[in-house]
Amino acid sequence: MIGRVSRPLRACVAPETIAVIRMIPSSGVTPSTAKRVGITNESWRLRRQQRRLQSDEFGRTFAAWIDACNPRFSFEVAGTLASAAHLSADEAAAGRGFREYARRRIESILNGRRVLLLPTTPILPILRDARLSEMILAVDRLVELTCIAGLTGFPQVNLPFAWAGSIPVGVSLIGWGGSDLQLIGMAQALEQTGFASSQPEG
Repeated sequence: MIGRVSRPLRACVAPETIAVIRMIPSSGVTPSTAKRVGITNESWRLRRQQRRLQSDEFGRTFAAWIDACNPRFSFEVAGTLASAAHLSADEAAAGRGFREYARRRIESILNGRRVLLLPTTPILPILRDARLSEMILAVDRLVELTCIAGLTGFPQVNLPFAWAGSIPVGVSLIGWGGSDLQLIGMAQALEQTGFASSQPEG
């Protein structure tokens, strides 16, 4: 069960990370604590609302300091702050409402006894010398999966399980509220299977 990949996840995630999911042994996680789900059907909504919430909270947190100091920012950070300044109260409220919906949705799936198993990020890390346009697209893709724990407040454990050439590929376990110790135990169980690969030489 744990190594099967749902169709929505295949559509969202790059082949390099899908290959890692397929290799995970089922002996580390039992069927009673794992379940395949279609949450990635809503990945675009998760991403959009997470970016909206981040923009609103980021803007409100630093508004007074920015006004007083007029600091310099990178293009992307400046763009986020500019967007925050134009975010309406209704749009911010809609983002907060979606956060509660996402929490209830995933809480109902996990039901106090299951975990989500998914790539930590849907793509490999962007190169440091990538163009700005490539970085912006990469950030949008990354948020599709990295926003889940952030939106819900549920615990997440990242497992650096494999390598795509010289680049690490991570797998994450996301549990229900208060399942921190259970997630650590599952991570240890997976580690004991000997699945995790060491960094290739050179």
